[in-house]
Amino acid sequence: MRVQLACTGRGATASVRYQTKASGDGPGPAVAPERAPEREVRASITRAVPADRFMVGSPAPGLGDPDRAAYDVLDQLLTGGPSARLPRALMVERELASSIDADVAATRDPGLWTIVVQMRRGTRAEIGDEVIRRELARLIETAPPLAEMEAARNRLETDLWTELGSSPFPHGCPLAGNCDDRYGSSAPVRRANKRTFEK
Repeated sequence: MRVQLACTGRGATASVRYQTKASGDGPGPAVAPERAPEREVRASITRAVPADRFMVGSPAPGLGDPDRAAYDVLDQLLTGGPSARLPRALMVERELASSIDADVAATRDPGLWTIVVQMRRGTRAEIGDEVIRRELARLIETAPPLAEMEAARNRLETDLWTELGSSPFPHGCPLAGNCDDRYGSSAPVRRANKRTFEK
């Protein structure tokens, strides 16, 4: 079974596809990236759940795209922790939502940036959607303060170091033998990280 997520955007390329395997099914044929819709696409599913939940999807560039870093920073500004804009607006100040999760797809090809919001019981998803639109408009109209940008940068750096902290490969780097043997130490990683975040 193949499920395609639609997203909004003007002329951006979207190539996100999810596949699930039913017993006996193999992977489907390779599919070329598709153009994102020219206008917003909405869908609603009604289920017996205690509270509304909704997802906002937007085209995001692949890892090699020069604009990728901007999406990572935007993700941190909006959802990167309890003090980020959306948790503060939806969960702390107005107590409209019980959780917020976001992800910029870490793929080579263009994908989706998604925000998933679990509303509090009795609060409609449309209200949360309006808060997100308002926060996005604020970021378009007014640059974030330097302190907020520093906090986003620090969270990104912390995430990077957390991911580098442990390897799922117990016998070293799978692409180049043992990484420590090849480079002698983690110094090249620290230098690259310093160059990236001190610009």
